[in-house]
Amino acid sequence: MEEEPFLEWLKMGKIKIEKGTIQFLRAHNILLPVRSLFKLMESLKERIGEGETEEILREVGRFQIKQALVRYTKVLGIEKIEKETFKELGREILKILGYGEYEIIVNYKEKMMYFKSDNAPIPTEYKEMYGLSEEPIDYYLCGMLEEVGHAFFGIPMKCVETKCIACGDPYCQFEVFPVEEKKETKT
Repeated sequence: MEEEPFLEWLKMGKIKIEKGTIQFLRAHNILLPVRSLFKLMESLKERIGEGETEEILREVGRFQIKQALVRYTKVLGIEKIEKETFKELGREILKILGYGEYEIIVNYKEKMMYFKSDNAPIPTEYKEMYGLSEEPIDYYLCGMLEEVGHAFFGIPMKCVETKCIACGDPYCQFEVFPVEEKKETKT
């Protein structure tokens, strides 16, 4: 039986839990309950509206990945690894950080990425707390995936969530594509 990535990384010292703090690849982290994220989303929507809330959460997601890539370059030397290894590393990091398990498909010719998860915690918790949503709700993750695509292909990317557990779909699906080249999703 394969060991969970969290335990492997803990043994290797890439995750440290000391004196009530958590460090993952030399960055301090906190465990923020998903419902706290929903409260933030609600507060933002009430004050500034849905569109601005979506853009702020995407911006925070992009920032998260930019900062992570700086650390991962120092700690893991990611700038030297092959793209398939980078993709698998990203899958493992998503799991370790609690975002669920993702299938990742890369279309190198069209410079597109597809992410799919049937256990994404944010929409799962949303559905449990609020019921079904009329629209996909993973703005923060969309921002993260836009920046992952940018790092992967070296060009600005857009992410659209085409299926969402919070909307009643059996899984969440994200399409990441070049900003300038594509206006509609394929699914």
